[in-house]
Amino acid sequence: MEEKRPWYRKKSALGVAAVAVAAIAAVAVPLPYVIESPGPTFNVLEKQGDKKVISVSGATTYPTSGSLRMVTVSMRGGPGANVSLAELVAAYLRGHSQITPEEEVFPKNVTREQIEQAAAAQMQGSQQNAEAAALAELGYKVPAIFEIMHVAKGTDADGKLKKGDKILRISEGGNSVTTDTAGSLFAFLKKVPPKKVVTVKVRRAGRDQDVAVRTSKAEGRRGSVMGVVLKPDVKLPVKVNIALADVGGPSAGTMFALGIIDQLTPGAMTGGKQIAGTGAIRMDGEVEAISGVPQKMAGAYADGARYFLVPRQNCADTNGAIPKGMRVVRIDTLTDARAAVESIGKGKVDALPTCSTK
Repeated sequence: MEEKRPWYRKKSALGVAAVAVAAIAAVAVPLPYVIESPGPTFNVLEKQGDKKVISVSGATTYPTSGSLRMVTVSMRGGPGANVSLAELVAAYLRGHSQITPEEEVFPKNVTREQIEQAAAAQMQGSQQNAEAAALAELGYKVPAIFEIMHVAKGTDADGKLKKGDKILRISEGGNSVTTDTAGSLFAFLKKVPPKKVVTVKVRRAGRDQDVAVRTSKAEGRRGSVMGVVLKPDVKLPVKVNIALADVGGPSAGTMFALGIIDQLTPGAMTGGKQIAGTGAIRMDGEVEAISGVPQKMAGAYADGARYFLVPRQNCADTNGAIPKGMRVVRIDTLTDARAAVESIGKGKVDALPTCSTK
């Protein structure tokens, strides 16, 4: 006698199939989150492909050794590229990854193309800043002209300074500087507290005039800002070319500058050591905060670096995230970073400032 399959088994099988389909669909549904994971690192003293990352001409250069690694963050998600639940689960289990709601990372209504354009512009700016800061650190005079590209709405500069103004001089409280070198304007504003009135001499439509502007707080750094975006025209006394494909953002500036300095100074600055680091840089050599420090430290450690340079403002980001055996060195300026690398190269590391140093 043939046994008949009970009706409830058929229904149960259909239910299991439905649940499985629903689970697969849920895993595949795109979600508005961003996953940041350790990305590749690049030794700025070597080549990427068949091109040197940093090429210097017009001055005597010297052999280098070891590594000065710039670090990156691999980012998944964001506008036009939402991640799946499966990717979120994998990132959570993998460790060294940060999962953040998309709206906390990107402005509303921004497109993927705009994000890529902004990252490319930041990388280009970081390279120009690194070149100017490195040469100034080595004692070169780096001529520059600062033109205003944009004036921020709601600042005291709004309606006073204008797009196209060329800044010639800035004064405050009896102190004054001609802004004809790459770091001059930034170095001056670094010493001016917020809400102080500065007098800015600008050239507008061929005529010079003085404009009084009240400064604002500089978020994440010392001094103040005027509420303008500048377009610097820099004349480098030494030709420097930085070639690094498919990498965006401003955070490689400090390592680029160190790579330039190493090539232009006798002796291998690293002493053959594997050193990594991060930090945006201004033309006056000030190192500024960046994002993704835990992921960058993990990537650097995986690629052999045992020393990591980090901006002072990012010290809190290192808490509980420093790989075992890695020494983190706190820096504020390019001068600090250079001194740290030279000390590491000589094996004199005990006195180097860390994020726990008061």
